[in-house]
Amino acid sequence: MDLILDIETTGINPLASRITAIGLLFKNNERPFIIMRESEKEMILELKRILDGENAPGTIIGWHIKDFDVPFIKIRALKYRIPLWIDARIIDLSFYFEKPERIHMKDLAEFLGIEHIKTASVLMPDAFHDGNFKKIEEHLKDDLLAVKRIWEIWNECL
Repeated sequence: MDLILDIETTGINPLASRITAIGLLFKNNERPFIIMRESEKEMILELKRILDGENAPGTIIGWHIKDFDVPFIKIRALKYRIPLWIDARIIDLSFYFEKPERIHMKDLAEFLGIEHIKTASVLMPDAFHDGNFKKIEEHLKDDLLAVKRIWEIWNECL
């Protein structure tokens, strides 16, 4: 089973920043599942339960997932001594669309005619500090659905 994964954080350095939300969207579902707790440790434990569960994904798909999301999650899990092994095959869609020029996921979605909310990820740390968790959730859901649709279009063309 394929899983689309995205996280929101308070910054880009996992040693100084924290995870504010984890978004999951199973490929056969249209409703994203957002893990958002006050405790970062509880969010990581919930993600671990899903990844280790009977419906564990065979493939995890994302945008910058190999160089940001997965390493960030692993480092934060280490902080709490949570053994988190991500055994699934990881597909980082950004890898296929970053050359010759860096293309942002939202721009590619717009180019492909995918409806989305164009909210910048760089605004999410401020939303967290302001307690605007609804904004983070909406942004994360939108990103998950856009990545899913890019993945579907990509597969149609293979």
